[in-house]
Amino acid sequence: MKTSDIKGIIPPVITPMNNDDEQTVNHEALRQQVERLLAGGVHGIFPMGTNGEAYALSFQEKEEILATVIDQVKGRVPVYAGTGCITTAETIRLSKRAEEMGADALSIITPSFALASQKELYDHYVAVAKQVNIPIILCTYKLLGRSFFIRSVYCMVLFAIFTDYLLPLMPVYQGDRLLATICGGAIGGIGDALIYMNNSSTGGLDFITMGIKARHPHLPFGNITFAAALAVILLNGAVFQDVDSIIYGIMFNFIVSAVINKMMFGFSSSMLAMIVTDDGKAACAEIDRVADRGSTILQGHGGYGGQPKDVVLCACSNKQLYEIEHAVQAIDPGCFIIMLQSNEVHGEGFRQLELGKSESRNE
Repeated sequence: MKTSDIKGIIPPVITPMNNDDEQTVNHEALRQQVERLLAGGVHGIFPMGTNGEAYALSFQEKEEILATVIDQVKGRVPVYAGTGCITTAETIRLSKRAEEMGADALSIITPSFALASQKELYDHYVAVAKQVNIPIILCTYKLLGRSFFIRSVYCMVLFAIFTDYLLPLMPVYQGDRLLATICGGAIGGIGDALIYMNNSSTGGLDFITMGIKARHPHLPFGNITFAAALAVILLNGAVFQDVDSIIYGIMFNFIVSAVINKMMFGFSSSMLAMIVTDDGKAACAEIDRVADRGSTILQGHGGYGGQPKDVVLCACSNKQLYEIEHAVQAIDPGCFIIMLQSNEVHGEGFRQLELGKSESRNE
């Protein structure tokens, strides 16, 4: 398989489990899921990926899952096997086995738990690449850059430590399911937004979200997150047919996306003061004195009398806006002030978020 053949919709497949004491893999449900995806027109199948719970599976279970998927696909589309493990030796072992079984490409996430240097990560992937003859996909590094990649590794390690060691120590909420959905969605949205605002991710679907954002910067982060999560929810619902869980899942992710959008827009938003005055220079001097902000003077005329007027524009924060208002009214009580909310301000004095932006050109 050529790397140029890697394209289209390649969904990471969930690993359905049986409701038994051993939590064994439900291979029949897995086959149904693969068949449903193929009927939907996907361009590849990705077992043991972001939704595959690979970290919780034994080596034998991973072999069995891959065998089931390859057998069900029957060559209709490429199979992208998730073979990333904690150690290089285990990754090589699973990658070689996937190649032997007929996988078309490998998706290898960076080793988790222990932080690795850039050289160690490089050596890890080189060691694996020397042992297999099929493509290894490192789309996150290539598309989003080294800085994003490193920050995501840090975040994934912290997330894994919290999930595995701290979360089990906390009490489990047993109250109303709707209240849990609302509160969980709000808290989750705040957490995701803080991570995105620092140009990082927790891996999994976040990689997809950031990749789409890098390719299509005009799309709101929350909308991308909701669309990706909705696809997973509907696929799960089609397999397990739990309507209540589907509805609560959609509600949860809608709240997450709304909070993300609110925080992302609010982060770079500001106010715009539009001041119509007879003395623009004096107004600008007052703005500089009380708010230390630059301003721009435009020439205008009154619509009724035709008198010349100065129109002063100044982008500022909410707090600075009221300081500017009182200062300008003190020197020109007859001025006319319009206050506008702006979603984003780009330029000196305002922090600009470089979200999901590739840095490969500078490396």
